[in-house]
Amino acid sequence: MTRAVSGIDSVIDDYLGRVRAALKPLPSAQSEEIVQELRGHIREAREDGATEADVRTILDRLGAPSTIAADALSRFGQPGRPKVGIREVGALLLLTVGGFVLPVIGWVAGIVMLWTSEGWRRRDKIIGTVLTPSGGLLIILGAAIGGRVQGGDPSIRSILFSNLIVLVLVMPVATAIYLLIQLNRRSRIL
Repeated sequence: MTRAVSGIDSVIDDYLGRVRAALKPLPSAQSEEIVQELRGHIREAREDGATEADVRTILDRLGAPSTIAADALSRFGQPGRPKVGIREVGALLLLTVGGFVLPVIGWVAGIVMLWTSEGWRRRDKIIGTVLTPSGGLLIILGAAIGGRVQGGDPSIRSILFSNLIVLVLVMPVATAIYLLIQLNRRSRIL
C-alpha cells in the first residue's frame, strides 16, 4: 500500500511541478497560491481508496498545466505568450530575402510586418530594422563607394567589394537567426 501511495504522490507532484513551470511568468507568491489551490482541490476530490487511475482522472478534469497557466496569466492581467503566425514568418522571410526578390519593397514589407508583430520586443524590432537593410541598397552603396575609390589601388576596391558582399549575404541571415531565437523565447509555435 505504501508503494501505491508514493506512486500516487509522485503523479500529483509531477502534475503540480508542470503547473509551477507553466506559471513561471507570474510572481512566485501568485504561482504558489494557484498550486496550493490545486493541491486542495485534488485532496478534496481524492477518496481514501483512490487508485492512481482515479488520481489521473482527477488531474485530467482539472485540465492541462498549460491551460491552467494561460487562465491564470489572463486572470492576473499578464498576457500569454504571443503566437507565431504568418506575420512573423513573413517578416523573417522578407527581411532575409525580400530585398533581393523585390528590392526595397520586399524589405519595407518585412519591416512593416516586424513592427506590427507582437512576437518581438522593441529592441529586437530596432535590430531587425537596422541590421537587415535591403541587399539592393547595400549593393548601391557599395557601387557608390567603389566609384569614389578610383585613383587608388585596385585591391582596395576588391577588398571593399568583397566585404560588402559578405555584409549583403551574412547580415540579413544573421539578423534573421537572432530574431528567430528571440521569437522562440517569447512565443509559442502554433
